[in-house]
Amino acid sequence: MSGSVITPSISEPQAQGDVSLGFVTRLLDTLDKSLLVSERSGRILMVNSRARKCLDSLQLGDFNRLNLFTDLLEVDAKRIFADIESGQHEVKLDLARGEKRTCASIQWVPEPDWLVVELKNEITPAAARNDQRMPMAIGTVGAKTDPCAGGIMMDGATNLHFHGLAVPPVCHQDEATRTMIAPGAPTFEYRMRIPENTPPGLYWYHPHPHGFSERQVLGGASGALIVEGIEHAAAQVAGLPERVLVLRDQLIGGVPEDSAKGDGDEPYVPSLDLSLNFVPILYPLYKPAVLLVRPQQREFWRVLNASADTFFNLQLLDWPNPDTQVAQPIQVIAIDGVPVGADFAIV
Repeated sequence: MSGSVITPSISEPQAQGDVSLGFVTRLLDTLDKSLLVSERSGRILMVNSRARKCLDSLQLGDFNRLNLFTDLLEVDAKRIFADIESGQHEVKLDLARGEKRTCASIQWVPEPDWLVVELKNEITPAAARNDQRMPMAIGTVGAKTDPCAGGIMMDGATNLHFHGLAVPPVCHQDEATRTMIAPGAPTFEYRMRIPENTPPGLYWYHPHPHGFSERQVLGGASGALIVEGIEHAAAQVAGLPERVLVLRDQLIGGVPEDSAKGDGDEPYVPSLDLSLNFVPILYPLYKPAVLLVRPQQREFWRVLNASADTFFNLQLLDWPNPDTQVAQPIQVIAIDGVPVGADFAIV
């Protein structure tokens, strides 16, 4: 595609990081091809002068009322997005309207994603352990009314840390040193823009009030975050059925937290139980959480260790009979959000 470049006039405002819609429209008008910009839904947002003349010649009416897929391309949008999501950067279509024939090129322009989380602290005084407190030496003024002002970190206070994301360490984003949301405080909003260069993969979030993070994570306050696009780095997972498996640990009622293996014939009593997607796997029965899988079906599993204190040695085992366990091959796609390559596999 050829075209010329224009620069804004001296009188045009120069906003830091912002470009006016009028400037973008004039820039698109310099292109020597018809160009339309639409939302994923097909609603047309912008056309350049060449595209406007083309639409006028087709007598389709106001472009603001047209849908790119149904009115102009006359194609199922699912087909287009299936091609794009399979890894194609450009989809070309041959179009015909009467005697007129042309070729359309469709490109997906990624938009930076925003993550918005509303956190309401409903921890009750009974759930907090002996009202333990950890004084924070910074920003104590106004802490009772402003969650961003620091203050006293207590057992009932909470906040969130977004593990692995490269977002600014400021309040309302990924800051866990001064941010304190007290029990009963108004709903607190986290709002952050995920950088475009964030590697696709599995991330997670959890509370991080210093001195009290462990107990809150043991209580299940955690979750998975997925940055889409892993199929572009690992094509072998494209189109596979997908599961998100979150492993957590939790305190066992009545068992001391410092429980350890006894001497002699005393059985080992763990101090923590496990759960899979909040399905408990309890000591001493260890009744498993069940996943139903079709025979010979390959699946893509995103496995998150969202525990506070537990390391997991993961295996996929087959039980042909009660006394035999056979390890099955597992191909690792990524570790800690970083793709490891198509040839890396473990058994």
